[in-house]
This record gives sequence, C-alpha cells and structure tokens, in this order.
Amino acid sequence: GVLDPAEIAQKNADEAKGESAIVLTPFEVSTDKDVGYAAGNTLSGGRVDTPLAITPGSISIMTKEFLEDFNVTNINDAAMWTVGMDLESATPNSTTDTGATYRAQFRGAPSDGNFPTRDGNLNFGIADSYNSERFEFTRGPDSTMFGDGGPGGRQGSSTKRGRFNSTSTTLSAQIDSWTGYRATVDYNKGWDRFALRLNLLRENQKPYQDDMNRVKTGITIAG
Repeated sequence: GVLDPAEIAQKNADEAKGESAIVLTPFEVSTDKDVGYAAGNTLSGGRVDTPLAITPGSISIMTKEFLEDFNVTNINDAAMWTVGMDLESATPNSTTDTGATYRAQFRGAPSDGNFPTRDGNLNFGIADSYNSERFEFTRGPDSTMFGDGGPGGRQGSSTKRGRFNSTSTTLSAQIDSWTGYRATVDYNKGWDRFALRLNLLRENQKPYQDDMNRVKTGITIAG
C-alpha cells in the first residue's frame, strides 16, 4: 500500500534520532578519507574541514600519493597538473613586476593580491612537498572568502602532521641531468596521545648554466 506522508515524516524523524551527530573539526583538514588520488575533505571551500562532495566550489586536490607518483616537488610544479592556473613568473606580458614567484593567475584573472594559503592561513612562499600533505586549487569568485584573494581562484597547501599509533620512515632520493639532486626523510612516531613527525630536505636544483647552484635545506618538526 501507499504510506501516508505523516507516517513517512515520522519514520524519517525516528531514523534521524537514532543516528549519532557528525562532528567536523574546523581549521584542520583530515586526510583519513583520502583514497589514492581521491580526496575526501577540503579547507578551500570555506575555511573549515568540509566534505569535498558538498563543497560549493570547483576544487582540485592533489593528495600525497599523487605528489609522490608524479614527482611534484612544490606547489609551482603542480601548476602543470591542475586546471586554469598560470604562474605569474611564467605569464607573458604580465602587468606586475614584483618578483613574487608564489603568486599565480587563475582563469585569466589578475594575480594582484592573490597569495597562497597554508592550513587556511596566508603563506607568502612556495610550499614544498617534503612537508606538505596535499595541495588544493580552487577556482571561482568564492575563493575571495579568504580575504586577500583574486576573483579567479587560489592555491593552498596543508602541512604534514604527526599520526597517532603509527611508526613509519620514508626515504627518497633523485638526481637530474644537470647533476642536481634532491633527498628527503619523513619519519613518524606516534603513541596513543602523542605523535612526533620529522621531515628533512636537502636539494640542489641546478639550472642549465655551468657552476650555478640553488641549494635548499629544510627541517620541519610537528608534534
């Protein structure tokens, strides 16, 4: 038979009472729901940890697995893998000359004042993947909710955090055709209520000119 609308409403109300409330931790995106290249949550849609499926925005996320598989070493390198993002330093006829290599254009909109974010806060620099859990790219005017953002979009990153009840060590090393090199260490030690994570970086991104060096050393400790 056909259920009465009042009976359907009462049935839905009873089922809702039996379900536990979902508590979202604000300002700290969780990567527990990430599966391979597919991300579960995001900070880019509105400053708080929100399921990506219900976020009202056009957002692309590069997970840790993607960064490793495609050897994306920083957020600028990620530009070639995302949509609608052009680095200011690589944009011809740019109207700005500030030397701010961390700014980018999205959907052709000017990059003036469009600064990247890190864990939801402004970050005046190029995020490196050695201590980053993921990179996020949002497109559209809703990216201006962060304040200092352009109408085209914004790029952001999330830091690596210690993981409870887990012990792991990851080492990586590479060389390139210009005799440059890059080496990283990612160590995590976690107990029930405390976790420590250590990330180390040493690299020399040599350009094509002889006897030129671009050495970078990084140390990040998270507790």
